[in-house]
Amino acid sequence: MRGLYFDVENETLNHMPESPRQEQYSCEYFGHSKGYLYCMFTMEGLHYYELFEMEKDYSSWVFKSKVELNVMASQFPNMDMGIDYHHPQFMYQCQVLSVFRGHNGEVIEIIMSIPGEVIACDCKSKTSRQICRTKQSEKEREIWYGIYQVFEYYESISPVSFQHLTN
Repeated sequence: MRGLYFDVENETLNHMPESPRQEQYSCEYFGHSKGYLYCMFTMEGLHYYELFEMEKDYSSWVFKSKVELNVMASQFPNMDMGIDYHHPQFMYQCQVLSVFRGHNGEVIEIIMSIPGEVIACDCKSKTSRQICRTKQSEKEREIWYGIYQVFEYYESISPVSFQHLTN
């Protein structure tokens, strides 16, 4: 899988390097944080996700971390479906929502949705923590779908006014 990117400074359209994983892998996340581009892959039979980061010069994808889902499921048992199936999507109820690069640039966290919770997995320390519990009934947790979109929030000191639009 190859893509294109637009270089704003040079006003050119360029090719991105090929995907670090090929057809047998599925891309579970593709997004950015703090100016870095990330993608996460898994495939049938694996109990983990692989995280890759694009080099700043767009020359290649670099492996950053492996997220062991079975280890996370021991800390968060409600993500384990208890089914012995070959694809993590069917063995574990989890969805990658975002990859977050900390302010210092050192910490990379993978934000995931699991039934009833949103959790963060620190790629460096290999630890996980709960960010929040969702307000769902037990019945709603049983039919967890995990279909969400996440958008980064940027705090700004610029005032925004929509008055001119209503006049």
